[in-house]
Amino acid sequence: MRKTSTIVGPFLFATLLAGAVGCGGSGAAATLSARPVPLELTRPEPQTIRLPADKPFSITLAPSTRSPELTGRASARSKADKHGTADATAEVEDGGKASATFQLGHALANDTERMLDLEVSVKAHYVCSVSADTNDLPLATIHVNLYMRDDRSRTPLQFVMVNHGSDRGTAKIDDSRRVSFTTTLGAGRTAYIFVAGEVRIEAEGGHTAGGSIALDGLEMEIKTRPAPPAKATGDG
Repeated sequence: MRKTSTIVGPFLFATLLAGAVGCGGSGAAATLSARPVPLELTRPEPQTIRLPADKPFSITLAPSTRSPELTGRASARSKADKHGTADATAEVEDGGKASATFQLGHALANDTERMLDLEVSVKAHYVCSVSADTNDLPLATIHVNLYMRDDRSRTPLQFVMVNHGSDRGTAKIDDSRRVSFTTTLGAGRTAYIFVAGEVRIEAEGGHTAGGSIALDGLEMEIKTRPAPPAKATGDG
């Protein structure tokens, strides 16, 4: 049975999860190895951008690595499609390491002379699984996170969708989420908004573990409007 849950509310990221990298996922999935040419926001008037309906996603990264032990076997593969689907799978048999990651989303540049408020709504459905030959060790972990960062932020804003390890038992997760938040993008700054999924396996010799994530139907709606002017000190 598919479970659906909804989180809504302005400033959800900034209030609850700023600086949350490392909580509910690897920092590696929060860092983009390549930055695409952003969609330029050239006018301050309110507008609505729907992705991938209006434009295909511009962030479509899918790195993977594997390192089996001498007698072990390891596999890792991932992909991300500009139309809203992505997947990652990693497996280790008889010891080794493997990781598979995808990052899917879009970049927007504020090419106006005003600060802009971005009202962002993200909807996604995903199916994840994790298993290992013992529940005593975190041999396999899976994470699905939503990130928003600008081109100079060291700590992105993060919302944790999935965070599960094999030490908590074999699991299959079939879930849909809708997340809404509002943030402000400075003049001349670029925002990167993306969903990252990561499967990571670290199994000692003699152990077997695996995990997978399949994401489909990712949709983003971004409404832009001029940010209200900042109040001067002493204003009521």
